[in-house]
Amino acid sequence: MIYGYKTYAEFLASDTWKEIREVKLKQSNYTCKRCGEKKYLQVHHLNYNHRQKILKEDLVVLCKKCHEKTHGK
Repeated sequence: MIYGYKTYAEFLASDTWKEIREVKLKQSNYTCKRCGEKKYLQVHHLNYNHRQKILKEDLVVLCKKCHEKTHGK
C-alpha cells in the first residue's frame, strides 16, 4: 500500500497525486531541475521513505529526458 492506495498506479491516477504534482510544478516554476527545460515535465520521487504522507522534499521536477536518464533509460 502506498499513500493509502492499493497500488502505485492507482495513486498516480488519483486527485491526490494530481494536486501534489501541480504544487510541485508551481514551486519549480514549471522548470526541470537538471536542465532547465520547460516542456514534458514530470515529478520524480527521490525516495519512497514516507509511504503514508508525501513530503514535497521527496519530489523533484524533471523533464521526460532527465527523468528517463535518472532511471537508466
